[in-house]
Amino acid sequence: MSRPTRGSRKFDLIRCGDHQMAPWHMVCIHINRGLVSADQWVLIPLSPDDTREVEGDYLCRDCARTMQNAKPDLELLNAVCMHCMNDIKRTHGYTPADETDQS
Repeated sequence: MSRPTRGSRKFDLIRCGDHQMAPWHMVCIHINRGLVSADQWVLIPLSPDDTREVEGDYLCRDCARTMQNAKPDLELLNAVCMHCMNDIKRTHGYTPADETDQS
């Protein structure tokens, strides 16, 4: 299990069992467990004050809709290192083109 660790800026890195220290994404459990297809993923861009070296966090459309105006349900979120996230993307056929169609 990955968990945030103090990096040079805030909590920029997590310790991953497979990849050591790496930047991280927040990912909903539905994506992390492979329960939704890649066309149901929503890229949530980082806020300007977030210093993580990743493009953003990933939620399925249902989680994105639910959490849009509500406090995030932390039980539905996992921290995943960027290398593991790249593996998840490859496994599920996610492409950056999927990021443009988030309707």
